[in-house]
Amino acid sequence: MDNAALVIHDLQSAETLTAWCYFDGNEIRRYQEIYAALNPWMPSPDHQTAGGNLLRTESVIAVDKLRETRFYKEWGRMNNVVHGILGGRPKPANEGRLKTGQ
Repeated sequence: MDNAALVIHDLQSAETLTAWCYFDGNEIRRYQEIYAALNPWMPSPDHQTAGGNLLRTESVIAVDKLRETRFYKEWGRMNNVVHGILGGRPKPANEGRLKTGQ
């Protein structure tokens, strides 16, 4: 059976929102407790997505390299996690701008 996960990481607040479909509850718990920190797809300064853009996970790490990681060997393989899509949250027009005249 195919499974899917939507994992939203807010890099500014370090909060995460997840929705899991057809994953075993124990595997979700293992991801959250151990493997989220090892996830090679998590955006790094070298692979930040511009707001509103999408990237295939293969543009962050090639599948053959993914298969060499602890993340994949211990968690991804058994959960059939090989591909994904990354996205960046568009920055609101007024975010990061100095307000003047108030």
